Amino acid sequence: MDTTKEYVALCNCPEIQDEWEPKVADYVAFEKYGYKKEGLIHLPRQDQYQEKLIALRHPDHDPQERFCAFYLYLDMMDWLRNDLKKPTIIDCNSMEQLWCAFYMKEAHNKTWDGEKFNGTQILS
Repeated sequence: MDTTKEYVALCNCPEIQDEWEPKVADYVAFEKYGYKKEGLIHLPRQDQYQEKLIALRHPDHDPQERFCAFYLYLDMMDWLRNDLKKPTIIDCNSMEQLWCAFYMKEAHNKTWDGEKFNGTQILS
């Protein structure tokens, strides 16, 4: 489980924190500033992002379709990084960071700019 400061920064946004309903076994970080519930920043696990995406976008789809969509997203991020020389979340260090970026793109149409998520379209 990723508990790095980079992942905490990704999770420290209202889209993730406002949706959080604390449960046993949730990972959290203590943070002086940011979006929080009682001084904690929720750090979702991969399975939590997957559950949210399934409920939000793919309740009736075959699981293989979800994996295809995720791999297409990775291909697109690699293309953006290599061909367009734009910084992207693909330079991350964990699967939690990748799932966070994918969730924010799919659920909130937001991408990471290196400091925060914003609503700028990935492709125009």
